Amino acid sequence: SSLKSKLAVKTSHEIATKALDHFIKLFPSKFQPNTPTKREKWLDCLEKIQRIDGYDLGDVYKVCKELRQDSFWQENFLSVLKLRTSDKNGVLYLHRFMDRNALKTRPTAFYKVSNVLKYYTYTENDQILLGAKTKAGDLNDYNLRQILNNQEYQELLQYAK
Repeated sequence: SSLKSKLAVKTSHEIATKALDHFIKLFPSKFQPNTPTKREKWLDCLEKIQRIDGYDLGDVYKVCKELRQDSFWQENFLSVLKLRTSDKNGVLYLHRFMDRNALKTRPTAFYKVSNVLKYYTYTENDQILLGAKTKAGDLNDYNLRQILNNQEYQELLQYAK
């Protein structure tokens, strides 16, 4: 059994080693690991993502590449190490990010509203209107129409339904 686990570590370490430079290139140079110790931490993280968390590094790479192109996440996802840290709910960012449908189904305007948590619809005078729950409180349809252009508004209205 210990031979089997040693082989698993060796194999996942080899795969992580091959993948490391590809992951590094996703990030601006100021955020890249620039010492042997930092490189080793990134490598260890990738190895654990594969061996412990059970994800294919090719799939993880694709999701990381999408995240680095997302206007919100490119400012908030600055290191591979974030993948194995937990959000405020105790969920690994890796699991959140790998639930790729959540990222792909969100309209591009989703993060245009500061600190948005979710969008919802409500009815007023027989009209379906758009609302948003943010960290600072709720925004009503009128507020959102001041922030969003018509196309963004329509996309978010469809998304919230």
